[in-house]
Amino acid sequence: MFSDVRSQASPLANDKRVAYYVRAASGEEPSEPLCDGRGILILGTVRMWSGFVREMLAQELAKSPRAEFTYPGQCASLREREREGDDPLYPVYIDFGHDYDALCAAAPEYLNSMPRLLTNEDEYVTPCSA
Repeated sequence: MFSDVRSQASPLANDKRVAYYVRAASGEEPSEPLCDGRGILILGTVRMWSGFVREMLAQELAKSPRAEFTYPGQCASLREREREGDDPLYPVYIDFGHDYDALCAAAPEYLNSMPRLLTNEDEYVTPCSA
């Protein structure tokens, strides 16, 4: 289905990783998924300067034992911010790799979740039909 997607590492600059580094209150550190067309299910997002970012990340991560989070804008297909001037967003997600069927089957289990493909294109694509 998405076999033409090339495997690529994230273009996220090292200085951005340092600026955006945070550890969840529960101890988890940000993951660095490849921008290779893999499917993720975004469970929620946490604003960087929310004041309780570490606690809010831990709360979002508790939604699933498979949940992890990554840096704002880790891949171009993940919004770094909602709008220009807004706080950076940490996406909390479950990684389904290239198993799009499992991703789409899991999406209804999580209220307000968003299936998304991780690519280095500035596009917000889901492999799931509406």
